[in-house]
Amino acid sequence: CYFLYSMPPLRLKRIPFFSKFTVALTSLAIFLLGFLKKGGTLERFPGKITAFILIGITAASNFIDIKDFKGDKSAGIKTLPVIIGLAWAKRILGFFFFLAYLSVYFILKNNYLLIPLLGFGIFQFLLINRTKYDERPVFILYLLSLAAGVIYIAAAKVAV
Repeated sequence: CYFLYSMPPLRLKRIPFFSKFTVALTSLAIFLLGFLKKGGTLERFPGKITAFILIGITAASNFIDIKDFKGDKSAGIKTLPVIIGLAWAKRILGFFFFLAYLSVYFILKNNYLLIPLLGFGIFQFLLINRTKYDERPVFILYLLSLAAGVIYIAAAKVAV
């Protein structure tokens, strides 16, 4: 995936969304390897998880381009914030995070998760759209929500 990201002829790092697709593809590979290691088979791997990882991570991971906006703009690097403007990019990327959190509810179909997932999504949107943007809280909230998800799946023995 890193080869596709950085090496010719593709050099996907130069193309918005496609550059982040390699991150999503790597995440899917890691998730799939864990699934297979625990005794799953390719035939039983949930398609909705594949879609969640490929779409959700591809869309939301573009937030890493927010902090480099000025440098990318001056260097002519075509990131989402450079193409559509920083303010709109932050709104859209915050919304992508919100949708990613909300999609977990529709995958797991557990009413008890709706309020926490909405909370994570709204809070993440607000963190991304702060006037004084700092990516550390965005990463922290993401990692906390990921840890909470792993604990929930392990404790509830969730079948997706």
